[in-house]
Amino acid sequence: MTSICALWALAGVVLATAACAPQPRGPESAAKRSAAELTPGERFPTSLHARGPSNGRENVYEDGPGRLTKVPFRDLPCQKCHPETYADGTPVDEASYRPSCRDCHVDPLGNDPVPQQRCLQCHETGFDRYSVHREAGLECMDCHTSNDVHGNGRIQQTMYAPDAIEADCLDCHDEVVGDSIESHRIHLASVDCSACHLETAETCYSCHFESYVEGGYQDRVLTEHSGFILLANDKEGKVHTATYQTIPWKGKTFVGILPIFNHTIMKAEDARDCGDCHDNDAAREYGEDGRIWVARWDEETRSLWLRKGVIPVPPDWSYRLKFDQITYTGSPDDPVSGYPSEDPENWTFVGNVPDLTQDFKDYIDPLTSEQMEALMQPYSEYDSPASR
Repeated sequence: MTSICALWALAGVVLATAACAPQPRGPESAAKRSAAELTPGERFPTSLHARGPSNGRENVYEDGPGRLTKVPFRDLPCQKCHPETYADGTPVDEASYRPSCRDCHVDPLGNDPVPQQRCLQCHETGFDRYSVHREAGLECMDCHTSNDVHGNGRIQQTMYAPDAIEADCLDCHDEVVGDSIESHRIHLASVDCSACHLETAETCYSCHFESYVEGGYQDRVLTEHSGFILLANDKEGKVHTATYQTIPWKGKTFVGILPIFNHTIMKAEDARDCGDCHDNDAAREYGEDGRIWVARWDEETRSLWLRKGVIPVPPDWSYRLKFDQITYTGSPDDPVSGYPSEDPENWTFVGNVPDLTQDFKDYIDPLTSEQMEALMQPYSEYDSPASR
């Protein structure tokens, strides 16, 4: 399930297992010591767990849909995201809540191991789907590090900052470097593992923001979109998976492109092959029509078509990626009859030329013209490894 706030929550799936409470270290301030010298408790205030629930959401919202809605982030409940109880079962008081070791640890000194289920109380997106890692019995801390959980002493805006998350596929799968698999040989230096091995991105379609702001913070969307990924460039210059967000607001519309990694990892034999990306239907549509339809609304039948498969994000995506945006015709106070699916009879077309777009350039960039040209060709027809 992907709520409006969840799309702004750019925090990794991490789990605390090491000592968390601050330890006395003498008069020297933590800021003057290296991350390796700091205790987990001293690093925690800089962590995504401590700052992400509010700071990450605020950065994404204020840089994106907040510019359209003009509703200050401080007036939204996203800054108070929290579990219903602390790890010891004590109910959380929303008015006084601040992220702390108690969120994950029963032991006030943080010496107790944290069960996987505790992690999943907050990090739920994608965990209702298949993953080869979960099938193999792996848990969060099999990949993530203490610094991922408690911070590394440097404040990060989101999990997509260059050194925010240490976990990396090659930590375990270093055998792919120099192996005989052609796709690894061609793509390892320029394509992130997620582009071929992540099963799907997820997003809600046309999040009705009036229902959220004026209707008691209700998550009202017509449907969810899965079975697709967007492809864009991460800040390390590798092709990476991405998703999108669409928001109608008082007759105007917003579209944002965001990086994503949601742990829906496929088996090696199920990974994408060349034709899933190269010369696929989206790439051909871009080559023939100069646009890629991602969502089409039929007003007569009140039905929404959503594209499946791999969708490249071209350099001029803000008017080349096409989204028919729709909005709820009832009152924001109407009870939400179902999440994520509403009765389409209560929704209507707004437009497909967004009033505001945002691709969050601090974390992701569109594909280049050269990359789009390569994707528009059948795999067998181009011979430049640099373009693949």
